[in-house]
Parts: sequence; C-alpha cells; structure tokens
Amino acid sequence: MQVKAGPILHQLSFQSPSRSAMAAAAAWSRSRGVAGVRATTGLFSIFTLLCLVCLSSSLMHKDQLKDSKERLHKIEKVLDVVKDFKDFEMRIKNLADIMDEEMRAQTDEMEKKLERERKSITFLEEQQFEL
Repeated sequence: MQVKAGPILHQLSFQSPSRSAMAAAAAWSRSRGVAGVRATTGLFSIFTLLCLVCLSSSLMHKDQLKDSKERLHKIEKVLDVVKDFKDFEMRIKNLADIMDEEMRAQTDEMEKKLERERKSITFLEEQQFEL
C-alpha cells in the first residue's frame, strides 16, 4: 500500500480503522511528527493530559469519599436513635409485664377476700334467718 500525498485524514477515510491507525503511525514516524509537532512535545502533552485526568479523578474520589463519610455519619445517628428507642421499648415492656404480674397478684388476693366476705355474709344471713 502506498500513501499518496495530501491530507492524512482524507487518505485514511477510505481505509479500515486498523489500517488507518497503521497509516497514521507510519506517516507520523516518517515526518517526525504530525502538523509540525515533535515526538517529545507530543509525549509531554499526552503526559500532561494524563496527569490532569488523574488529578481530577482523584479530586472526584475525595469528594465521593467525603459524601460517603457524611452519609455514614447520618446513618450511624439514625441507628443510635433506633437502638435507643428499642431499649426504651424493652424497658416499657418489662415494666408493663411487672405491673401486670403485680395486678394479677392483687386481683387474686382481692377475689379471695371477696369470696371470704361472701361466705361470711352468707353465714351471717343463715344465722339471722334461724333466729
């Protein structure tokens, strides 16, 4: 394949992408640069762009990390409130159970007293009736 004189883009537009890349690399290496750019200047430009991309990516990761830490802190606060509520709920339930047991004991005792009083009244009524 012979590369004709003229603009490289025009020559490459009729070829396959892999051939286009090979032709561009060959033209660049023969002319020691494309559009008057030397290899060291091009490499320096590529290196500079790569550094800028890495730096901006790093800054974006720092922002994401900061946001993630803030979300984690908020979630921990909510979790603490939920745990406190659950502890409060358990204490109330335990207190209600204790009060329920005490009320049952008092109710049983009062029912026994009521039964004794009924028997006493029945006995007194029977004695009154006999007189």
